[in-house]
This record gives sequence, C-alpha cells and structure tokens, in this order.
Amino acid sequence: MSEIRDLVERKGYAYTDIAVLMRCNFQSRWLEECFLQHKIPYRIENGLCFYDRREIKLLLNYLRLIVSPNSDQGTRR
Repeated sequence: MSEIRDLVERKGYAYTDIAVLMRCNFQSRWLEECFLQHKIPYRIENGLCFYDRREIKLLLNYLRLIVSPNSDQGTRR
C-alpha cells in the first residue's frame, strides 16, 4: 500500500494509472481489505468483490441469524 501511496502522492500518478494483477481470486479478500483500510479506491475486473460472492453472502446471513435470531437481518439476500 505504501508503494501505491507513494506513486499517487509523490510522483503524480492517478489511482486509475495503477493496476494490481492477482493470480487467484482467493487473494482478493486480503487486497480488498487493505484498500478499504487505506481508503484507496479500487475496482475488480472480470470477477466479483469478495463480499459480493454468493457463498460469502450466504455465510454472512447465517452468521447474522445465529447472532440475532429475532432480527430480520438474517433474511437478506
């Protein structure tokens, strides 16, 4: 993340000038978390963001239901 910050803040690049290539989709969560934490805008091409994947949404809904069974939060899709 420091390399991206340096390119943008000190060398005059725009975020749109920078690309990060990943070999496997399972690596995207870590990278997305870092971008969010450092407030770096990002877009994923040809794939889904980690939290937009169907299986992740289902898992999060199950966990919400376990934590708060009387809430309507667990029924979201």
